[in-house]
Formats: sequence, structure tokens, C-alpha cells
Amino acid sequence: MHNNNKKRNNMKTIRFTIAALATLALATACTNEDQVTPDGAVHIIASIEPGLGASPTRATIGADGAGTFQNGDTWGLYTTVNSAIVDDNMEYTYGTTLLYWSDLSESDPVTFAAHYPRITGTIADPTAYGFTPWGTFEDDDLLFATDTKSQGGTVNLTFRHLMHRLTINLQNGTGMESVDLSGALIETIDQNDQETMMGTIHVNLLTGVLGNPGILLINYNSIGDKFDHIAVPQDLTPGAAWLKSTVGRDVWYYSVPADPDTTKPGNRTTLESGKPLTLDLTPIKSPTGNQVSMADPTIPAWDTWGELTGEATRHSNHTT
Repeated sequence: MHNNNKKRNNMKTIRFTIAALATLALATACTNEDQVTPDGAVHIIASIEPGLGASPTRATIGADGAGTFQNGDTWGLYTTVNSAIVDDNMEYTYGTTLLYWSDLSESDPVTFAAHYPRITGTIADPTAYGFTPWGTFEDDDLLFATDTKSQGGTVNLTFRHLMHRLTINLQNGTGMESVDLSGALIETIDQNDQETMMGTIHVNLLTGVLGNPGILLINYNSIGDKFDHIAVPQDLTPGAAWLKSTVGRDVWYYSVPADPDTTKPGNRTTLESGKPLTLDLTPIKSPTGNQVSMADPTIPAWDTWGELTGEATRHSNHTT
């Protein structure tokens, strides 16, 4: 961890002013240039760009992932000058905290790097923070923004979603027409109940760059006919075991669908940062064994990475 006081002459301390500011909440397509900023204070404009979709207990985020912050929302903020950290995961409260250029730099550019919600645990190395989303929007939709400005410039922080959103819709199929799917269990495990997805990733909290997924495997799971989770961005191997669904005493297994872009090295299906993937799965029950009809996975129109094609049809009529 870095000691801010060691970075300053005369043991300067950042001044925080709790004051009634003009409204700072800003829509993605609309910024408020009329906010009142005291002389010498850093003027920050913040917004949330489209990404993963609504997050119910956070800053106001719409269905497309864009949104605004509300007064009282807390960021984690790093400021660096000439690659030296000045503020180390400072608690920045939206609508109340003020920063002053005199406490940062009045001559050199300052880089502002913010993440939301603020990480309150120990961060041994901000360039490689091990982040584990456990699957819920309330805790795991990590946002990041950065901008570099010199004294007097307006800091524009456009927060983007760093994780991936995986949505699975379970629908009644042949032989399952009257079955209640509200108690269905969907899990990211294989036929041997082994986890099939990576659960950790290293995040550079100064740049927003993601490292490779860690070795921790995780079972993302959900009860009901809709699985909707935040997950670590990662590559999956087409045809490899991926998902299991259980309805009563019946079990279905699903494999990773085909790669949409065979020109990429490795021919892998990628769950990308800041993008959602939706799978529509229809369990089919028949005397010859259970199978699943998988519609082509869909990606919202504002994404640009194409459509996945292919199907996963597997099998098992499992009873216990």
C-alpha cells in the first residue's frame, strides 16, 4: 500500500469538503455543465456507458447498462502524477467530496482512475487485484473509468462494465409442456459435478486492464427458469461440457456452442468484458433420452461481436 503523506511536501493532506453541490447525476448522453465547482477544485463529470444491463441496488442503471450516479454513491479513486500514486483507493463520495488541484499537481497532468462500487478490502497491489464475482448484480458488477487532465481541465469519467453478463432462459419443451420450471436448477458444472468456469480475474485498478482468469473454478448457479449472472470474462472451448440443468429428477447437460469467429487463434468462444450473452434452452423429454434444443445464442444490438451459432444436445435421463 502507498502512503499518501510520503508523496507530499510539508505533510499535506487532501482536503475534503462536505458541501451541498449542484446535482452531479449525469445520463450517458447528457452532461450537466452547470454544476458549481469552487475555485481550485477539480471539476468531475461522471456517467455510465451501456454494458451489462440493469443493476437493481446500485446507481440508477437502465436496461441497456447506461445510467447515472446518485448523491452518496461511493467510488474508489486513485490519482497518479508522473506514475506516482497520490491517492490510494480514496473513498470518493459522489455529490459531497471535493478534490483540489493544489493537493494533486498544479503543473503536471493528473490521471484519475475510479472503480465502483469501492473495494473496501485489502488491495496489496492495485495493478493486479484478484476480483471474484460471485454472480449477483448487487455485489459484482464492477465498473471502471479513467481520465487524465491538467489543472483547470474537466475530468470526464465514463464508467464501463468490466465483467461479463451471462443470461440463460429455460423454456418448456416437448414432454415438458406442463412442468413448472420455477424450481429448476441451472449450474455451471459437468457430468461429474466439476466446475466448468473460471471464477477470478486480475484487474488493474489504475488502468482498467484485465489479466488472465485465475485458477479458481466456480459453480455459478440459479434456481428458476432464468439464470442471470455476472461472470469473469474468459474463453471457453466449443464442445466442452458447460452447463447442467435439473428439473425434478431429470437432468440435462449442455456443451459450449460453436465459436462465431474461426479466424481467431484457438477457435474459442469468448465471454467478453462488458458484454452480455443470452442462451435460450428448451429441455426435451422423450423415451429415448432427454435432450435440449438450443436456439442460437443472442447478443443485444449494441454489441458488435457477432452471433454464436451451433447447438448443444445432450442427453441424460437421470433419476435418483
